[in-house]
Amino acid sequence: MDEAQRQAVEQQRRLMEDQQRRAADRPGRVVQEQQRAPAPPPRPSDERQGARPEGADQQRRAAEQQQRQGIEQQRRASEDQQRRAAEQQQRQAIEQQRRASEDQQRRAVEQQQRQAIEQQRRAAEQQQRQAAEQQQRRAAEQQQRQADQRRNQRRED
Repeated sequence: MDEAQRQAVEQQRRLMEDQQRRAADRPGRVVQEQQRAPAPPPRPSDERQGARPEGADQQRRAAEQQQRQGIEQQRRASEDQQRRAAEQQQRQAIEQQRRASEDQQRRAVEQQQRQAIEQQRRAAEQQQRQAAEQQQRRAAEQQQRQADQRRNQRRED
Protein backbone atom coordinates (compact mmCIF):
# COMPACT_ATOMS: atom_id res chain seq x y z
CA MET A 1 0.00 0.00 0.00
CA ASP A 2 1.53 3.34 -0.92
CA GLU A 3 1.27 6.58 1.08
CA ALA A 4 -1.77 7.91 -0.83
CA GLN A 5 -3.70 4.70 -0.20
CA ARG A 6 -2.80 4.74 3.52
CA GLN A 7 -4.00 8.33 3.80
CA ALA A 8 -7.28 7.50 2.04
CA VAL A 9 -7.93 4.52 4.36
CA GLU A 10 -7.09 6.66 7.42
CA GLN A 11 -9.44 9.40 6.19
CA GLN A 12 -12.25 6.88 5.69
CA ARG A 13 -11.64 5.43 9.17
CA ARG A 14 -11.84 8.90 10.77
CA LEU A 15 -15.00 9.70 8.81
CA MET A 16 -16.64 6.47 9.99
CA GLU A 17 -15.63 7.13 13.61
CA ASP A 18 -17.04 10.67 13.43
CA GLN A 19 -20.31 9.38 11.98
CA GLN A 20 -20.56 6.71 14.68
CA ARG A 21 -19.81 9.25 17.41
CA ARG A 22 -22.46 11.64 16.08
CA ALA A 23 -24.98 8.80 15.79
CA ALA A 24 -24.18 7.66 19.33
CA ASP A 25 -24.50 11.25 20.68
CA ARG A 26 -28.00 11.78 19.29
CA PRO A 27 -29.91 9.23 21.41
CA GLY A 28 -28.07 10.54 24.49
CA ARG A 29 -29.22 14.10 23.84
CA VAL A 30 -32.81 12.94 23.38
CA VAL A 31 -32.66 11.09 26.72
CA GLN A 32 -31.21 14.16 28.50
CA GLU A 33 -33.87 16.46 27.06
CA GLN A 34 -36.63 14.04 28.09
CA GLN A 35 -35.31 13.90 31.66
CA ARG A 36 -35.39 17.72 31.98
CA ALA A 37 -38.93 18.18 30.69
CA PRO A 38 -42.04 16.47 32.06
CA ALA A 39 -43.05 13.57 29.88
CA PRO A 40 -45.68 14.70 27.37
CA PRO A 41 -48.52 12.41 26.42
CA PRO A 42 -47.39 9.81 23.86
CA ARG A 43 -47.60 11.05 20.29
CA PRO A 44 -46.98 9.37 16.97
CA SER A 45 -43.78 11.47 16.58
CA ASP A 46 -42.37 9.89 19.79
CA GLU A 47 -42.53 6.50 18.12
CA ARG A 48 -40.21 7.84 15.46
CA GLN A 49 -37.68 8.82 18.13
CA GLY A 50 -37.40 5.18 19.06
CA ALA A 51 -36.29 4.49 15.50
CA ARG A 52 -33.20 6.66 15.86
CA PRO A 53 -30.85 3.89 17.00
CA GLU A 54 -31.88 1.96 13.91
CA GLY A 55 -31.04 5.07 11.85
CA ALA A 56 -27.64 5.22 13.56
CA ASP A 57 -27.19 1.54 12.75
CA GLN A 58 -28.11 2.26 9.17
CA GLN A 59 -25.60 5.11 9.07
CA ARG A 60 -22.93 2.88 10.54
CA ARG A 61 -23.67 0.17 7.96
CA ALA A 62 -23.61 2.77 5.19
CA ALA A 63 -20.26 4.10 6.46
CA GLU A 64 -18.86 0.55 6.65
CA GLN A 65 -20.16 -0.17 3.15
CA GLN A 66 -18.57 3.06 1.93
CA GLN A 67 -15.30 2.10 3.57
CA ARG A 68 -15.42 -1.39 2.05
CA GLN A 69 -16.10 0.12 -1.36
CA GLY A 70 -13.23 2.56 -0.90
CA ILE A 71 -10.86 -0.23 0.10
CA GLU A 72 -12.03 -2.36 -2.84
CA GLN A 73 -11.56 0.61 -5.18
CA GLN A 74 -8.04 1.14 -3.85
CA ARG A 75 -7.28 -2.56 -4.16
CA ARG A 76 -8.42 -2.53 -7.79
CA ALA A 77 -6.45 0.66 -8.47
CA SER A 78 -3.37 -0.91 -6.88
CA GLU A 79 -3.81 -4.11 -8.92
CA ASP A 80 -4.26 -2.04 -12.10
CA GLN A 81 -1.16 -0.05 -11.27
CA GLN A 82 0.84 -3.24 -10.63
CA ARG A 83 -0.49 -4.83 -13.83
CA ARG A 84 0.43 -1.73 -15.85
CA ALA A 85 3.90 -1.65 -14.27
CA ALA A 86 4.40 -5.37 -15.07
CA GLU A 87 3.22 -4.82 -18.66
CA GLN A 88 5.58 -1.85 -18.99
CA GLN A 89 8.48 -3.95 -17.67
CA GLN A 90 7.59 -6.72 -20.10
CA ARG A 91 7.47 -4.27 -23.02
CA GLN A 92 10.85 -2.85 -21.98
CA ALA A 93 12.37 -6.33 -21.68
CA ILE A 94 11.05 -7.29 -25.14
CA GLU A 95 12.41 -4.03 -26.59
CA GLN A 96 15.77 -4.64 -24.91
CA GLN A 97 15.91 -8.17 -26.33
CA ARG A 98 14.96 -6.88 -29.78
CA ARG A 99 17.72 -4.25 -29.65
CA ALA A 100 20.24 -6.79 -28.36
CA SER A 101 19.27 -9.20 -31.13
CA GLU A 102 19.57 -6.44 -33.76
CA ASP A 103 22.97 -5.43 -32.36
CA GLN A 104 24.12 -9.05 -32.41
CA GLN A 105 22.95 -9.48 -36.02
CA ARG A 106 24.59 -6.19 -37.04
CA ARG A 107 27.88 -7.22 -35.41
CA ALA A 108 27.71 -10.65 -37.08
CA VAL A 109 27.12 -9.03 -40.51
CA GLU A 110 29.98 -6.56 -39.91
CA GLN A 111 32.26 -9.45 -38.88
CA GLN A 112 31.32 -11.38 -42.03
CA GLN A 113 31.99 -8.31 -44.16
CA ARG A 114 35.40 -7.77 -42.53
CA GLN A 115 36.29 -11.44 -43.09
CA ALA A 116 35.16 -11.30 -46.73
CA ILE A 117 37.21 -8.12 -47.34
CA GLU A 118 40.25 -9.71 -45.67
CA GLN A 119 39.85 -12.87 -47.79
CA GLN A 120 39.61 -10.80 -50.97
CA ARG A 121 42.70 -8.79 -49.97
CA ARG A 122 44.72 -11.95 -49.30
CA ALA A 123 43.54 -13.56 -52.55
CA ALA A 124 44.50 -10.42 -54.51
CA GLU A 125 47.95 -10.31 -52.85
CA GLN A 126 48.51 -13.99 -53.62
CA GLN A 127 47.49 -13.50 -57.26
CA GLN A 128 49.86 -10.53 -57.55
CA ARG A 129 52.73 -12.53 -56.01
CA GLN A 130 52.07 -15.47 -58.31
CA ALA A 131 51.83 -13.20 -61.34
CA ALA A 132 55.07 -11.42 -60.38
CA GLU A 133 56.87 -14.73 -59.77
CA GLN A 134 55.62 -16.10 -63.10
CA GLN A 135 56.71 -12.93 -64.89
CA GLN A 136 60.16 -13.10 -63.29
CA ARG A 137 60.49 -16.77 -64.17
CA ARG A 138 59.50 -16.14 -67.80
CA ALA A 139 61.86 -13.18 -67.99
CA ALA A 140 64.67 -15.29 -66.53
CA GLU A 141 63.87 -18.14 -68.95
CA GLN A 142 63.84 -15.72 -71.89
CA GLN A 143 67.15 -14.21 -70.81
CA GLN A 144 68.59 -17.70 -70.51
CA ARG A 145 67.36 -18.62 -74.00
CA GLN A 146 68.82 -15.44 -75.45
CA ALA A 147 72.14 -16.08 -73.73
CA ASP A 148 72.10 -19.67 -75.05
CA GLN A 149 71.35 -18.45 -78.58
CA ARG A 150 74.27 -15.97 -78.43
CA ARG A 151 76.61 -18.71 -77.24
CA ASN A 152 75.41 -21.05 -79.98
CA GLN A 153 75.89 -18.34 -82.61
CA ARG A 154 79.45 -17.66 -81.45
CA ARG A 155 80.28 -21.33 -81.78
CA GLU A 156 78.91 -21.38 -85.29
CA ASP A 157 80.93 -18.30 -86.17
